[in-house]
Amino acid sequence: MSAVPATPVVRVVIGTRAVAAQCAREQPPVRTGEWDAQGYARERAALWRDALQVPLAERGVGLQVVVDSDEPAWRAATGPWLRIGGDEVGVAAGDGTAQALLDFVAQAARAVAADTGGWRRFLHPGWFERHRAWRREVGSPIQH
Repeated sequence: MSAVPATPVVRVVIGTRAVAAQCAREQPPVRTGEWDAQGYARERAALWRDALQVPLAERGVGLQVVVDSDEPAWRAATGPWLRIGGDEVGVAAGDGTAQALLDFVAQAARAVAADTGGWRRFLHPGWFERHRAWRREVGSPIQH
């Protein structure tokens, strides 16, 4: 996309790379194959669609949900970007409504923003077994 579209479009980029980086900091670190990135992306995309698809359509605005996309041409055609969790939201709109649409998205996506630890639902049982063993070994209680 090299130009601003005729119809405004909100693009959500689901960031699994940011979550994968978080996995490396877990105790013990999440190994390759212990986290279902595709399942997480599918669920996260559904959350975004549930939050935005109908309200945006009512405003005549399109919605695109992609995973780990970094398209310089699309970014160049948009205004400011909004970060919600590990995801980014950009708006391509030629009529100066980009910021107003971002503000609307921030309000409409409160449920998505609240799901900060949702990626943990996609950890495989083997990691939890290793986590419990690690807790026994280091003798530290889980702190809340």
